[in-house]
Amino acid sequence: MDFSKSALLLLIALLACAAPLISGSEEDEAEAPQPDTFFGKWVPIKDVTDPSIVAIGKFAVDEYNKKINEKLTFEKVARGAEKIVSGTYYGLQLSASSDSGSPKQYDALVYENLKQEKTLVGFKSV
Repeated sequence: MDFSKSALLLLIALLACAAPLISGSEEDEAEAPQPDTFFGKWVPIKDVTDPSIVAIGKFAVDEYNKKINEKLTFEKVARGAEKIVSGTYYGLQLSASSDSGSPKQYDALVYENLKQEKTLVGFKSV
């Protein structure tokens, strides 16, 4: 996958910001975000089995496959966080498998604009 240097740096910065939330903790899950304080902050995704979150994970794998001509198969979303801006960023840790092996973990960053159009911002093996 060929990203420009600035796009790659943006991905690294966004994933670094999301990493503590993606890994989650019981303290994070105990507090629900207040509507006036969560815009622009990474918020843990409570239910990664929600069909809309699963669809975003599948989208990330499908787009990655198209860009690098790979044949990964989506397995599941393990954890994630979202950040609401003028649209929503989704930082997901997901499992995907290839024909040649068992599932591996990947970090994906997907942006969904206000028209609900999705863009794969980044995808990397962890």
